[in-house]
Amino acid sequence: MESVLITLGGSDPQNLTEKLALKLGRAFPGITFHVTAGPSYIHGNSLEAAAGENIVIHREPKMSALMMQCDAAVSACGSTVYELCACGIPIIGVITADNQVMTARSMDNIGAMKYAAGVGEIVRHLESLDYEARVKMSETARKLVDGNGSIRVSEQIRKVICKK
Repeated sequence: MESVLITLGGSDPQNLTEKLALKLGRAFPGITFHVTAGPSYIHGNSLEAAAGENIVIHREPKMSALMMQCDAAVSACGSTVYELCACGIPIIGVITADNQVMTARSMDNIGAMKYAAGVGEIVRHLESLDYEARVKMSETARKLVDGNGSIRVSEQIRKVICKK
């Protein structure tokens, strides 16, 4: 694995992005970590100072292009995981808000993501993501986001309405 995306949300008030980037950068000196910071990210100067040989900071990047450059991603379990699935990027998911728990558990259970409760688990998951594991996760993730979700939702609504 050569490159990993780190994306923990547009604002990240607790500055988990920087802490995680520094720890992973030290743990995996042979991997380039592409770290994103959105327009509401308030720790920009500190994050920029964390850039180094294997930590590249991207301020407001074109996410799909950046995702496609990476072999895997460490991501908050918000809406970004669906973009990663559409791109077929293997995900190590991190819960950064209460509303992300169900997504993390569900996607981990079906094999589209590896949920990590802390940095130690992120490290273990990154170590286990060999080529075959990434291919399997990519295939599973792509099946989840196929562009036909609105059709399936409308079919379910129709079934509920027709039962009454």
